[in-house]
Amino acid sequence: MSLRFDQMLNFATFDERDPHMIVSERLQYQDIENLKQQGTCGRGFDNGEIYYECLDCSPIRQELKNTNKVAENGQIYLVLCEDCFLMKHKNHRFVKSESGSSDFKCQCGQSCFMDKQFFCSYHQGYDKLKDIFENEQKQNEKLWNGVEQFFLDFFHLLFENMCELHLKKSQKKIKQEQLGIKTERINLIVELIFKKINEIIELNPPSIHFIPTILLKQLKKPIQLELIQEKEKDSTDDKWIRKINKGKKINNQLNILDYIFLLYEFINNQNDKLINDTFRALMKVNESFRQRFCESFIRNFRYSLREQNASIENYIANEKYLPACSFLIVEYICFNDIFNHLVDSLGVVIFEPINFLIEYIQKKQRSIAELDYVQYILLNIAFEMFRFVNQLKTLLQRFPNELISKLHLLSFTLFKSNSFEPTNEEPHQYIPLFVFTLLQYRQLEKHVLYCYINICEGLLLINDEQLTNKILPILIQNFKQTVNKARQFLDQKTQKQSAFCTASITLISHLPLLVALSERKIFSKEVISNFFKKNFEFENEQTKQEFFDSLHIIARSFQTFTQDIDLYSLILLYPEYLQNQQEKNFFEALRKSYQSFLFSNNYRVYDFLNLTYSIVLLEDKQDYKKNRKHILNQYLQEYLSQARQLNQGSQINPVKSQSINHISFTFYQQIADSMPFFNVFANSHQLYFPELTATENNEAKILVQKNIEEFIITNINSQKNSKMYIKDVLQVCSQQIYETDIVKKYIYGICQKNQSQDESQEIILLDEYKQKFYTRHLLRQEFFEIIETLKSVKDRFQDSKEEYTFLGSDFNLKNLFPYQRDLYKKMFLNECYVDQLVKLNCIQNMKIVQIQSVIYQIYIIIKLIKSKDEFELFSEEEQTKIQKIIEILKRDKLLQFYSSANSKLNAREKLVLYDLIEMNNQIYKYLQEISVN
Repeated sequence: MSLRFDQMLNFATFDERDPHMIVSERLQYQDIENLKQQGTCGRGFDNGEIYYECLDCSPIRQELKNTNKVAENGQIYLVLCEDCFLMKHKNHRFVKSESGSSDFKCQCGQSCFMDKQFFCSYHQGYDKLKDIFENEQKQNEKLWNGVEQFFLDFFHLLFENMCELHLKKSQKKIKQEQLGIKTERINLIVELIFKKINEIIELNPPSIHFIPTILLKQLKKPIQLELIQEKEKDSTDDKWIRKINKGKKINNQLNILDYIFLLYEFINNQNDKLINDTFRALMKVNESFRQRFCESFIRNFRYSLREQNASIENYIANEKYLPACSFLIVEYICFNDIFNHLVDSLGVVIFEPINFLIEYIQKKQRSIAELDYVQYILLNIAFEMFRFVNQLKTLLQRFPNELISKLHLLSFTLFKSNSFEPTNEEPHQYIPLFVFTLLQYRQLEKHVLYCYINICEGLLLINDEQLTNKILPILIQNFKQTVNKARQFLDQKTQKQSAFCTASITLISHLPLLVALSERKIFSKEVISNFFKKNFEFENEQTKQEFFDSLHIIARSFQTFTQDIDLYSLILLYPEYLQNQQEKNFFEALRKSYQSFLFSNNYRVYDFLNLTYSIVLLEDKQDYKKNRKHILNQYLQEYLSQARQLNQGSQINPVKSQSINHISFTFYQQIADSMPFFNVFANSHQLYFPELTATENNEAKILVQKNIEEFIITNINSQKNSKMYIKDVLQVCSQQIYETDIVKKYIYGICQKNQSQDESQEIILLDEYKQKFYTRHLLRQEFFEIIETLKSVKDRFQDSKEEYTFLGSDFNLKNLFPYQRDLYKKMFLNECYVDQLVKLNCIQNMKIVQIQSVIYQIYIIIKLIKSKDEFELFSEEEQTKIQKIIEILKRDKLLQFYSSANSKLNAREKLVLYDLIEMNNQIYKYLQEISVN
């Protein structure tokens, strides 16, 4: 067939003036010298090879700079090999990186990715080739018209075969064997067409400008396929429906590109790569082709999925695949010319990738595949345009309701789908599957959260008060609706007596952004209260309380909070139950990835949830005893249940025991850890909180500086290295803080006075900080990891009088952010709750390690009392409450307990629980003091 194909092309381009010349000779470009230095580099990188991103030559970087937008960590917008970079980029700002497993290629010579004037001498782009081809086309018009008609005829033949096969397949009028034979025939035609296209470009490089014009042509012959636009019921969305008819008609709405995507399901892997390589080359040279390619893909991609079922250990994995050329959309959709074309040509259909992503997640089966490429590609296409201020502004102006409602629907879909419900299976049967599911969704979770960040931050950067006043109510209305939907969903689970645990919480965790966008003040109880009064209208107190009950229930359904299924503790303890060392090692690696998702600053799940739940606790006016989902209520109930088990002589479930400690640890994280504030508003503190830009000093500026300095000191003193440089400090700090520029800003204020701001100089702390350790800034770490760090610090500074506990050195309420102080006081200036804690502390027959969480809270309460002399921090009413709490702590049983608490620890516990021993001593010392007075 290949021979006939060539003969037909020869016939189509036959020239009677030179009948003996074959087609390859007629197409061959003769002036090779004229082609030197044209085109692009396209060099790939081996693992470990160096590449560069020039920050001054990337149009996207320039746009980010012009709109004051900070690029997300890890984003790369221009890739250059070393040879191309060193030739023309002297004195430019750049980032030098080492290649990993990425598929980067050098982009020198591509005008959409970099400034033309800095193309290297060997890669001058395609502009000259365009002029060359236009001249040649005029001189050989018949030849090129013949080439064009040849390809149009063969594309028509190809699409007719595809339509016929699709019709028979949909009507089940073809046997599997015949389907395979006809699919092979189709792929043979595809291979012939695209190989011939590439052969022509190789023979005649300037013709690379000609091929895109063919692919944008309409078919002039009748065909069975058409694309119909329909309105979705109860929606403003348009939906494009592919229809394959029995009869044929001429279709002037579709071009060759459209047909390719609409019938892509029959393409095999070999041709998928061939088509991708061809399109990638064409995208470099033709702006119109780039625009129409992206338009066609977004309109038609749902028909381009190819079925390739894969079974992995009885689980279905990656049931369908998008075309390889999908990645081109991810690369190009960020450019303004393409985005503007898509908005104008598609309208609200531009959100089709989000629509499909929602449908895809709803239908998706759980799988142990580590990466779902359909999900990965769609999320990158759907969310790339949210990163850029001008593009976001266009979307918010033209489609505000559609954009925000779809984002919330996606959040709700993830809340339901990225979840776990208990089964009768053994843990080894469901835990790995759940962890794999979470890891598949983690990039999508990250992108959804970043969408909320980009919308709120973008509104501030756009700086259009009228637009903000239009969008904020839409955001809040959708927030309320989604909360109500999630509550109804959870109520249904409760009615069916089905426990539920989710790994997705973005539907409420963006609440801090809404508060900051509305109020523009550092958070406090008053600021948060004003936000809800201004933006949330409740019919009465009961409806308001129902709403906050819903927020509690949703938050408590998250995997690190829920006690119905303590999946978090179960996953942490799971490796202990495995016998096979290989299985244990495998799951240990999975567990680390799982914890990274929950607690690393890359995903910021911990930070947003911490701040969100702090807001909920502060604004909820209901007594904790009346709300069984309140964290204080849950803690007491779980603890009393454990005490009853012990009294009855029952063994305590280690998962439940760990769970109780985890709940109490959540208290400390919320009232003491400063990192959630810095990570939630990373790179935008001054944008959200104008008080931080004031010329005069104020409390907000002092608190930011104080907390960051403490954080830096703690990270330096946690290291055993004798010498540290600025790059070492930034590396250590980057494990916990998303924005390291703020570390650079404050690091020199805590260094010895002779330190210059030279990054090659060793960092030496001032003497007053050399033994300080402010543990509260590290509370995102795993509990036992913190204990090990504290022990290591204590061993190094054995003569120090510093308190090396989980709160750390110099703990005082005045160093907390206002919302943390207010939450601290709300939780622990509660006589009823403190009274309960004291009673729990004095229960007989409880081992010290079993009441560890109570001891921690007694210690916190004493720290609060010791701040009472800071009169500006407490009202008269609060001072009165402190006095009443002091009286509660004066009970003889409590003093008696702590007088011998440490002696009840065995030798192993004394080695492991260093901080508990320290706290027992501090509590006992204080109780002695107040017993005398």
